[in-house]
Amino acid sequence: MYTTPTNPIIIDAQNDIIRTYLEPELDGLLEAHNKARIDWFPSDLLPSSEQMSAAEIEQVAEIKQQSAKLPDAARIALVLNLITEEGLPSYHRLLHQAFGDKSTWNIWRNQWTAEEDRHGNILRDYMRDCRIVDMKHVEKLQFQFLSDGWMPEWAGDPYATIAYTSFQERATQVSHRNLGKYVQKLTPSLSRILGHIAGDESRHYNFYTSLLKKLLQVDVEKCLQAIYTTLKTFKMPGHDIPGFSDMSITEHAVDIFGPKEFSEVINDVFTFIDFDKLKNLSAHCEELREKILAYPPRLLRFHNKLINKVKEKVGDFNFEAIYQRKIVLA
Repeated sequence: MYTTPTNPIIIDAQNDIIRTYLEPELDGLLEAHNKARIDWFPSDLLPSSEQMSAAEIEQVAEIKQQSAKLPDAARIALVLNLITEEGLPSYHRLLHQAFGDKSTWNIWRNQWTAEEDRHGNILRDYMRDCRIVDMKHVEKLQFQFLSDGWMPEWAGDPYATIAYTSFQERATQVSHRNLGKYVQKLTPSLSRILGHIAGDESRHYNFYTSLLKKLLQVDVEKCLQAIYTTLKTFKMPGHDIPGFSDMSITEHAVDIFGPKEFSEVINDVFTFIDFDKLKNLSAHCEELREKILAYPPRLLRFHNKLINKVKEKVGDFNFEAIYQRKIVLA
């Protein structure tokens, strides 16, 4: 079984592959990313300046009015998505541990961090300005996650970092996108905010998964091992903070994100990296490939088996973030 390598010789071998085959791709990927990038700022979507036009004042009033219509399941999903975004110091550190300060890696890591920082900022601004949750409780969750830090078992493993970020960026994109769809008719302004965040995540997904695709071409066995371990042990950031599991189940119950959506995420990554085109594999690689391919249908079966029980269970939850109210599904 593959475990995160701690042997410096193994890490050095990974770094040699990355330096030889992946680093020459970085400048082109960064250039393509910058051409596709959309520069936006939280105040573009939620004006908050000292001096605002009449149109902006009216826009803010409309945003707040719309937010009152949000169902509690959506409010909990917003809290969960915010917490997931707020581990940015840990994520920045993990990229540095995996790839160091080499020039293009360093440029990417800092730019990625700046782009990601907008996500937590706008979600927090929205919840605070619209007064839709117990903000003090949410701030305590943020503080705990940040003060605890996040150190996954794959920290420092370059291959596992590339694999994890590929799946995680897509998962985050899907979660924001689906929440945007869930609230679109009630709060189009929030849907627009979530659309901007999901757009960023999509472009970040393209960057990391392009690297995963190249890695699969040049070091297939070790890449397959990293993908297999990532899927076997996958956990979203913040999974151990109080209430995370119940909030995740709530998202599952309303089809924002759960096993079904994650199965789709995995298949999206498979399509991107041409997983079905792998040929002439060794017996060990073929075994790994079969184990990896088993995950999407397994997750879908899990969803189909449990979805009705999940919806019933949500009715038993109450969350401090919404003043102990019970979740009522439409």
